Amino acid sequence: MDKLIIPDINQSIFSPLKEEALIKIKNEPLFKSFIEENNLSDEIIKNNASNFLRVLEDKKKCENCKGKCQKSPQKIQKELVYFKDKSKVDVAFNTCDYYKKINSIKRKFFKMDFPENYLEFDYSKELLNNDYFKARAKVIKYLNSLLKQENHKGLYLYGQNKIGKSFILALFCKKYLEKFDKSVAFCASDDLFLEMKDLFFNDKNAFSDFMLNLTNLDLLVIDGLGSEAKSDFSRDSFLCPLLEARFKHNKLTLFTSNFTIDEIVKMYSFSSASLPKVKQLSSLIKSMADEIELISTSFIF
Repeated sequence: MDKLIIPDINQSIFSPLKEEALIKIKNEPLFKSFIEENNLSDEIIKNNASNFLRVLEDKKKCENCKGKCQKSPQKIQKELVYFKDKSKVDVAFNTCDYYKKINSIKRKFFKMDFPENYLEFDYSKELLNNDYFKARAKVIKYLNSLLKQENHKGLYLYGQNKIGKSFILALFCKKYLEKFDKSVAFCASDDLFLEMKDLFFNDKNAFSDFMLNLTNLDLLVIDGLGSEAKSDFSRDSFLCPLLEARFKHNKLTLFTSNFTIDEIVKMYSFSSASLPKVKQLSSLIKSMADEIELISTSFIF
């Protein structure tokens, strides 16, 4: 077999391309601090230009990101790292800035009983667009007054099933955490009552600690009130004590439900003997939250 001879490539033909890349990289604001911090020479930049351009292309894909990641793999961004001993600029992979923010918000929740992808939506973009706002104006106006701290009374949001009650308050919680350095929990009523019942019978100290934590939260959302298993015991041992403690401490409490407050109260009326506690429950909810009906629209969540 004849010996294969590979001719030498004249590297000078790449010089104009390297110079063009150098100018582009040095004029790119994204790389300014990286170049200055590592004191990179023009020669080092030119020798590693391909990696600079890979990162630049990746960043361009992330411009105006709304959480709907189109890259593969998703939620990953490329970043530059410099190895001084080798004069080499390499590419590292990290969680993207958007999802770092999402994860940061998620960690702030004491309890978060809603789909994680809700955090990818933006309160202002989703709820304040014209079509949605017209249908939800009263609710959104009320929530905005809470964000502006013009109002300190909670909200009891009721309406038909699957019309966006949980979605709206989940986005409100996210916005609240972005705006204030405060503690928040979003609790599904049925799961919350089951957890409290389990702790009450199996670990009294843990139950006391859990109730104390719920009491001290700056914002508590009880989602789907009325879906929980109801009894005199749950009303008198969990619901009323929790609401009364939060009311006394002026803590912000929001509710969602498929039922009005009066309908909830009737559900907890088991006998004439329970009437005082039932009246207490009604008075508590109405004192700590304004009742607003969410009207059904074509927006279903």
